[in-house]
This record gives sequence, structure tokens and C-alpha cells, in this order.
Amino acid sequence: MTGSGVNTVINPAFPAAFDRTLFEVVPFDPNTADHIPGSESGAPGGVNLEKIFGHSGWACTSKAAKANIKSHGFVPLASACGTTS
Repeated sequence: MTGSGVNTVINPAFPAAFDRTLFEVVPFDPNTADHIPGSESGAPGGVNLEKIFGHSGWACTSKAAKANIKSHGFVPLASACGTTS
């Protein structure tokens, strides 16, 4: 990390060999295209997780979410955000 306070960022010289992916684990839903529980499937507990974790959801599109991810030492990956495996 470099900088201090709100200006703290991941050191760009940090070796890529030590990069790791942050996974958000949600229930698998065979009834949705991306397998993230959404409104069309009667999401567990009535919560549409697609609005939060899907490719166009809060975690992938919100500036606040990206700032939180960075502040915890992770680098947001726009290309992989909201993908499932």
C-alpha cells in the first residue's frame, strides 16, 4: 500500500504473482442466466441477490462498493465482476 488515509492505494509495483481474486459466494440458481438468485426465481429470503452481485449490480457498478473493495486491499476487476463459476 502507498499513501495514507483516504489516499491509500494498492502499490502498483506489487508483484502480480501475489494477486488473488475476491469471491462473493451466493446460492446457485439454475433458473437464472447468470445463476445468481434474482427476482425471477423467487430469491431465498425474498432478497434479489442479482441486484447486489450481478454484473450490473451494486457491487460491480457502485463507486462506494469499489472504494470499499480498494480500502480493504483488493483491486476491483471490472472485467470479472459479476461473473460466476
